[in-house]
Amino acid sequence: MEHPYPFTIDLLKQVIDKAPVFFPARRKKEMKAVLEQLRINIFVPLADIEKTIVDFGREIWPYRKAFWSIHDTDGKPKEESYLREETKKEGILAQYENFLKKGGQHEDLRAGSQRFEVFFTPEEKISLIRARMNAHERLVGEIKDLCGGDRVNECTIYFAKYREEQTELDSLIAGFRALAEKTKKWRDEIMNRAHVFESGWSGVERETTRTEVEAAIEYYQSMRKSEGFIGK
Repeated sequence: MEHPYPFTIDLLKQVIDKAPVFFPARRKKEMKAVLEQLRINIFVPLADIEKTIVDFGREIWPYRKAFWSIHDTDGKPKEESYLREETKKEGILAQYENFLKKGGQHEDLRAGSQRFEVFFTPEEKISLIRARMNAHERLVGEIKDLCGGDRVNECTIYFAKYREEQTELDSLIAGFRALAEKTKKWRDEIMNRAHVFESGWSGVERETTRTEVEAAIEYYQSMRKSEGFIGK
């Protein structure tokens, strides 16, 4: 019998796979063991899998954010250099450089971008996408090596920063969820919204921001106040 929730099981696998190289190897192995148990248990409730996605995502999130912070700060110049090398291999370096001379940006090199769509031929687009993917994979591999070696301390410092940020955001979400206990009218709506906020830890859903949670708290507090719940 096939698993009733293969898509959700695959989402959990993606969450675990997003753990960077300096995430504790033993813990990642434990997560994979849980994944396999959920995969073979066809009677597992969907809610249990979704909760595991949130829990594992929360645990991995600060490591993942630390990794991508290094990517975004130190990696962009290298990625641009690697992209030139890869476009040369693809035979489209001249077209790419001409694109840059005419005002194109690295950020424009994605499907759907107006500059990308109108500047390159269909064949060049395929080559350029392949070159961009290869350049990105080279950079990611390099950062993984650094975070597992010479720059592990720097990666750990970034981790501590994002772990603190996560603790603060978790506290805000808990405060928002607590509002559900104070009103029957908005309880289900608040609980559903809190679940969406927590799903942002996973890396497979849109990330939640502090501003969003604070705005939600303010909104529902004002709704309760307007109906006379506060002060009685």
